[in-house]
Amino acid sequence: LNLSDQEKEELKQLEATFTLRKANLAEILSTEERYVKQLNACIKIWLEPLRSKQLIDESSIRTIFSILEVIQKLHQDLLEQLQRRLLHPFNHQHRNSIGISKEQLAAYNVTSPTFDE
Repeated sequence: LNLSDQEKEELKQLEATFTLRKANLAEILSTEERYVKQLNACIKIWLEPLRSKQLIDESSIRTIFSILEVIQKLHQDLLEQLQRRLLHPFNHQHRNSIGISKEQLAAYNVTSPTFDE
């Protein structure tokens, strides 16, 4: 393969960009995995026992934990999207589709001021 000096430099830049993106995605995935694990632990260690043993009423549980279960579900779904995207990086179906859209957020019964604009 005969490449000009300019083409070689462009290829090096592309490789550097790819390496940086790969590292960034790995960090995002790792962070999201830890966050989901922590949410799951909070639900299992605190929320479920309080609810199942009826140590406090449901109104108090909602006050203390707010929408923790909804947040956990949303982040679990986001984590699964990230995992699919990283497993199949060249699948056009998943290209540029990481995240939660306004329509998807509505399915969680959550409102966000940023989406209301």
